[in-house]
Amino acid sequence: PLGILTNGMLIDPALAEAIGQRFREAPYNLEIRVSLDGCTAEQNDRIRGRGVFAKATEGIANLARAGVPALVAASLVDEDPVDREQLLEVLAGLGVDRPRIKWIPPFRMGREERRARGYEEWETLTAEDVAHPETVHRLQCGTSRMVTAEGTWACPILINEPEHRLGDRLEDAMRPHRVDHPACTTCYVEGFSCST
Repeated sequence: PLGILTNGMLIDPALAEAIGQRFREAPYNLEIRVSLDGCTAEQNDRIRGRGVFAKATEGIANLARAGVPALVAASLVDEDPVDREQLLEVLAGLGVDRPRIKWIPPFRMGREERRARGYEEWETLTAEDVAHPETVHRLQCGTSRMVTAEGTWACPILINEPEHRLGDRLEDAMRPHRVDHPACTTCYVEGFSCST
C-alpha cells in the first residue's frame, strides 16, 4: 500500500486525472489524504494559512471528479472543534460521495503551541510506556516513515526536528530512532498512526 499525505493545493484536474489513472491500474492500495482543518475558510486558514481552504477544497473536488476517493484528515482543535456533520456536507458539495475522515489530535508544537498551548513538562513517554509490547502499535513511527526531499524521518510530525531525521536514503528508515519528543505522547495517548 501507498499513502500520500498532502494539503491538496497542487492537485489540479490534470494531476487528479493522472492520480486517478494510477489508482485504477495499481495492483495495490493507493490512498490520498488531504488535510482540511475546518468547514470554512475562516476555520481552516487560521491553522493552515490564508487561501489554503479554497485550494485544498478545489484539490479534493478534482480528485472526486477523477474517481479518486480522497481521505480527509481533520484536526481536532480545542476551542473551535470541526463540526462533523458540516464537514460531511462540505465534502458532499465537493462531489465526494463516500467520504472518509481521519480525525487528528492536536500536536502542541509549532503554530499550535503559540495558538493554544505547548506541551507540559510531564507530557513525555516513560520507560514503562516504551517497554510495553503494544507501544509500537500506538505510535506513528511504529507503522510508517516520512520520506521528503530533505531525507527520511521517523515521523511526519517531526520533520522539522533534526534529531528525528534518520538519513538520506530509504534504507535509513529501518534504523532505530528516539521516541522522546513530547509529540510521541500524543500518539501514544491517542493511539494515533498514519494508517487508516
